[in-house]
Amino acid sequence: AEKFTTDRARKAVRDLTAMAPQTARLERDGSEVDVPISEVQPGDVVIVRPGEKIPVDGVVLDGQATINQAAITGESMPVEASQGAKVFAATIAQMGSLRVKTTLVGSDTTFGRVVRMVEEAEANRAEVQRIGDRFATYYLPVVAGIALITYLVTRNPLSTAAVLLVACSCSFALATPIAMLASIGAAAKHGLLIKGGRYIELLAKADTVLIDKTGTLTTGKPRLTDVVRLNGLSEERLLTLAASAERYSEHPLAEAVRQAARDQDLRLLEPQEFVAEPGRGVRARVDETLVEVGSWRILGDQPLPAAAAELEKQGKTLLFVRANQELAGILAASDTLRPETPAALAELKRLGVRKIELLTGDNERTGTAIAAQLGIDYRANLLPEDKIRIVKEYQAQGHTVVMVG
Repeated sequence: AEKFTTDRARKAVRDLTAMAPQTARLERDGSEVDVPISEVQPGDVVIVRPGEKIPVDGVVLDGQATINQAAITGESMPVEASQGAKVFAATIAQMGSLRVKTTLVGSDTTFGRVVRMVEEAEANRAEVQRIGDRFATYYLPVVAGIALITYLVTRNPLSTAAVLLVACSCSFALATPIAMLASIGAAAKHGLLIKGGRYIELLAKADTVLIDKTGTLTTGKPRLTDVVRLNGLSEERLLTLAASAERYSEHPLAEAVRQAARDQDLRLLEPQEFVAEPGRGVRARVDETLVEVGSWRILGDQPLPAAAAELEKQGKTLLFVRANQELAGILAASDTLRPETPAALAELKRLGVRKIELLTGDNERTGTAIAAQLGIDYRANLLPEDKIRIVKEYQAQGHTVVMVG
C-alpha cells in the first residue's frame, strides 16, 4: 500500500513539473531568441505569444492578454493582464501578447514553490501499522523459541507445526496493512488519492476543513446566469447576436455565451469582419448589425448601468453587448456551485467538523458570493503558499486540518 501510494505521489510530482515551460523566448539585442529556462535570469525580458504558457514570474512591460491562472490561483475566470500586472509561470496567455520582465525563475517561481511543497510531503505510515510491525518483530522470535522447545520436549513434528500455525504472526503483520490498502483502494475508485495510512487515521480526528472553490465546491466552468436587456431587443435576439459574434472566439466566457445559445436552441449566424481585442472583447458584423461583446472597456465614456453594479456585487463576471454602437444588454457569468455541495457540507458538520472555511484564489466579490450561499467563512485572493500558511496556522492552534482541493 505504502509503495503504491508513494509511486502515485511521485508520478503526480512528475506530471506537475511537466506543466512548466522548459524554454523561454528572450528579447536580446532587438531580436527574439529561444533559450532553455535554466539560462533565463531575473531582469531578462520574455516574449509571450497567444496560447503560450508564461515561463517565468514577472511584471508586464508592454502588451495586453487574457491570462488563465487556474494552475496557480485556481481562479476559474480568466484575468486581464496589462502594463504593470504581475504574472506567474505556468499560467496561459489565452489571448494577446506580452513583454514580461523576469523577477523569478525555475524553482523560485510561485509554481516552482508549489512543486517543491509537494516533493517535500512525506508518505507517512499509520501509527497502528508501526505498532503492528514492532509487535511482529518481537513476537516472531518468541514463537520460534517456543516451537523449538516444543520439538525438543516432544520430538513430535506435528506438535511443533501446530504451535507455529496457531501462533503465526502473519495476522498481526498483515491485518492492518490489508485494511489500509482496502481503504486506499476504495478511495481511489472515488477519485481520492490517499498518500498513506496515517492520513486515514487523522481523518477521523479532523475538526477543521478548508476547501478550495474551483472544481471542488463549483463545477469549474463559467456558465451564463443572467441576460439583461437594455434597449428593447428580445432576449433571444440579444443572445443570438452575442453568441454569433463570439462564434470563433477562444475566450472561456465566449464558450459560456455559445452554450447558453445552444441551450435555447438558437441558430448562430456567421460573423463577418471578426476582430478580437485582448482586454476589450470581440467585434463583428452579424446580420447587418455591428456587434461588440466584451468588458466595460467597450463602453468608452458611457457610465455603467445600475444593473451592472448589482450583478458585480453577486461576484459575477460581466460581458457588455453593444449593437450598432448602442448598449443593448449585459450578460453575466459565474462558476456555479455543484448541486451536491450543500449536502456534502451539511454531512461534514454532522460528522463532527466544527470549522469549514473557503480558501480561494478568486477575487473578494466572488469569495463573498459563494461563501454567502453556503453559510461558511472565506478568504480570497490567495496563492497556493497562502493556503499552506493558513493550514499551518490552524495546526499551530491544535486543530486537525483537512485541505480539500
